[in-house]
Amino acid sequence: MIATQRQTLLIVDDVPGNIKFMMSMLVDHYQVMAANNGQTALKIIATKPPDLILLDVMMPEMDGYQVCRQLQASDATRTIPVIFVTAMDNQEDEGKGFACGAVDYITKPIKPEVLHARIHTHLELRRQREQIAAMQVVLDQVQDSILLMDAEGCILDCNASVRSLLGYSREQLIGQPLEQFVQSPEWPAMKQVLLQRQGHREQLLGSAVCADGRAINVEMGWVAVQRQNGIQLIAFLRELAK
Repeated sequence: MIATQRQTLLIVDDVPGNIKFMMSMLVDHYQVMAANNGQTALKIIATKPPDLILLDVMMPEMDGYQVCRQLQASDATRTIPVIFVTAMDNQEDEGKGFACGAVDYITKPIKPEVLHARIHTHLELRRQREQIAAMQVVLDQVQDSILLMDAEGCILDCNASVRSLLGYSREQLIGQPLEQFVQSPEWPAMKQVLLQRQGHREQLLGSAVCADGRAINVEMGWVAVQRQNGIQLIAFLRELAK
């Protein structure tokens, strides 16, 4: 049986006791690296990027805000989640941390259950973002026009072919109900059939409204699939010849 590779955390704190304390809580669950100043942390990150960073704010020479800003300035590191772990607990400090690009803010003294929960949450969010980004790359390489929707028919994602066919940007499509762009009198009943018969493919004819105001006739292939976060509907659109 192949062991699952542990995710890597980097603790950055100028107090050795703080590093030792956090390591004792995390070493059984993650691969843990440590740095006692900002410059050393940046060198480690450049050679072995961690999956998540636990960053102190008050450090000599380079404080946590400066480290976080440098990470945000680089395409290679800006997606690494940074959680500030600090004794500074007023709202102004917390707001400054988020403005620098941190995803969370934990105040000392550290509660183990809080630390574990926040780390798990942000590692999972990063994993989901990476999955979505990878899916988008694949979708954009497919010639068919593809729309991904939730069970209510709200658009979750689309590929480049859909955007080219309809003339809308990804931002204009995502979050909107399908009916705003594609209409068919059979769609409400078809959606119920799809939700009840997951994996079964259905065909539907309809019309689509393009960004320039044109209406085009389209054929749609539909399938519903069960994913971790619920049922998703997948539509394959093809423009019909006039």
